[in-house]
Amino acid sequence: MSGVNVNHRYTEVFNGIGVRVDSSVTPFDLASIDKVKRVWPARYYTTSSQSRDSSTNYPYSYPHKPTGVEKAVNELGLTGKGIKIGIVDTGVDYMHPELGRCWKTKGCMWQYGSDLVGDDYNPAVGNEETKPGPYPLD
Repeated sequence: MSGVNVNHRYTEVFNGIGVRVDSSVTPFDLASIDKVKRVWPARYYTTSSQSRDSSTNYPYSYPHKPTGVEKAVNELGLTGKGIKIGIVDTGVDYMHPELGRCWKTKGCMWQYGSDLVGDDYNPAVGNEETKPGPYPLD
C-alpha cells in the first residue's frame, strides 16, 4: 500500500509489524489490508516541561524534592548502586522465553525469590491452606 513503511517486525511475543504511515493513510485503510486482523494506532503526546531548581546538581528535582530522593542524593550521596528491590507478587513465569527461562543460575535475572503460599493456595475457592514450595512460578 502506498504511504506505508514497515518499521519493525515482531515475532517473539506476538506476530505483528510496526508501521509508519503518511497522513493520508487511516487505521481503516490498514485494517482493510488482507491478513490484517487488528490495528492499534500509536498516539504521541507531549507534556509541558517542569521547571528545574538550579540550586541542586540533581537533575530530577520534581517530584523528588517532596519525597526526599533529592536529599538522599545530594546530602547523603546515595545513588542506588548495590540496592536490591523486592516485589511481593503472585509469582512470575520465569520459564517464559522473554524472562530468561531460568531460576537462580549464573547470568539469570531471577536470583532471589520465595514461594510463600504454594501452588494450591486460592482463598477465592476456600483453599487458604499454605504449602510453600521451592519455586515462585506463577
